[in-house]
This record gives sequence, C-alpha cells and structure tokens, in this order.
Amino acid sequence: MNQGFESKSRSSLNQPLKIIILRYPYLYNYLLLTPNSSTEYQQAIRKLQEQKQEKFEINLSRYITNQARI
Repeated sequence: MNQGFESKSRSSLNQPLKIIILRYPYLYNYLLLTPNSSTEYQQAIRKLQEQKQEKFEINLSRYITNQARI
C-alpha cells in the first residue's frame, strides 16, 4: 500500500547528505552552523538558505496559481 512512499524514503536515505541539505537547507540549521563556525561561513550558509527559501516560495506560488487555473 505505501510501497511508493517507502521506496522514496529508502532512496532518500541512500543519497549523500550534501544533496539532501541543498534541497532543504532552511530545515537543517543545527547541522550546518555550529557556535565555532566562522562569520564568513555563517553568512554563506544564511545566503544559501535565503536563496533556497525564495526559490521554494516562488515555485509554491507558481504551483498554487496553476492549480487555481485548473
């Protein structure tokens, strides 16, 4: 019944962490930033997070607009 979901979950587990984090960087602050992280590194991570969040919001907006047209 949930075989599709289970196979997706398994395939996600087999992917490198760097691939998964790039998809959802705003969810993994605790993995990306430590108290010892340099200021430059923190700024780079925050910039990446902002870019990914903005892209997600744009894609979500397009999806909702498309669904409203249907």
